[in-house]
Amino acid sequence: MTAIAACAFTISGAASEDTGKESPWILTPTASSSPKLGNSLGFLAGYLHHFDKRSPASIFAVAGSLSDTQSSVYGAFAKTYLAGDQHRIIGALGGAKIENEYKDYLGTGLDIRTTDDATFGMVRYLYRLPAHWFVGGQLISTNYEITGKDDFSKAVLALFDVSGFQGSGWGLVAERDSRDHQNDPHAGSYFQFSSTRFNSSLSGNADFDTWSAKYSLYTQVADKHLLATRITARVTADAPTAAFSSVGLRGYTAGEYLAPHNTTIEIEHRYQFGERWGATAFLGASCLYGGKEDCGESENWYPAAGAGITYLLKPQEKMIVRTEIAVGKNDNYGFYIQFGNAF
Repeated sequence: MTAIAACAFTISGAASEDTGKESPWILTPTASSSPKLGNSLGFLAGYLHHFDKRSPASIFAVAGSLSDTQSSVYGAFAKTYLAGDQHRIIGALGGAKIENEYKDYLGTGLDIRTTDDATFGMVRYLYRLPAHWFVGGQLISTNYEITGKDDFSKAVLALFDVSGFQGSGWGLVAERDSRDHQNDPHAGSYFQFSSTRFNSSLSGNADFDTWSAKYSLYTQVADKHLLATRITARVTADAPTAAFSSVGLRGYTAGEYLAPHNTTIEIEHRYQFGERWGATAFLGASCLYGGKEDCGESENWYPAAGAGITYLLKPQEKMIVRTEIAVGKNDNYGFYIQFGNAF
């Protein structure tokens, strides 16, 4: 971890002795390892820019990764803050080809192998109102295809009617953001509610609705000790199986366990033990429900726990790189080197 973090800091650039300003460039390695996706190595390259003195730093970035299972992920995103943070515009475009080996697909105990091909794009605009509120809208486009790599896998996908979907949607977004910092908050809270209507008249072959909500709270409990808590929920109506909700915790592979709805709660302890170094420990649980399933049944709950080390990559902008390991039930686990806090 030390070598990786040091490499990330060196490439991103230290503060200039003449100006005291950090380099606006970011280049950091990323990595992950899990029993489903294998071992991957990638990068994130970005540029930071302040459009005015009262707005947080906007970021424009590209990222990509390759794994030893021939999986690949690529994308570009922008998060911009304008006019004293009066306007927020977020955009993303990317794709992935994932070679999955599921050991317990949809909780059936069946082992299948699939290839997932996906492309996506989204843009979101938010306008600031009084009392930390923002309102706006979003456009989303998704093309997702999942195929079995052998006859048995194809039969299992057909049994559960999992074939992917194409869809474009629009929706409304409301946020309340009282965090003291966008990248590494130590006080305040963040709430977001969004609704999306996917309509085949726009493009694609699916008509369904999704609603999601999330709330995060940041509490300084002692010097250098912070508790970060989050609660999230996602509800769907008439969604195809491929668009169902999945487990929203580190340590699990997205798409292995699916249900119409999901609720997740997670708490993370963050401790700063040096000028740039910190540590994390986290615990959470996610429930998948809908149809005949509910959260009163223990098999619908997916717990996870983990810990890690963080490195302060950009002190002035409070941007970090984190290395973590997480474990869940049914032999699920994950190892990650990623940019930014988990939430």
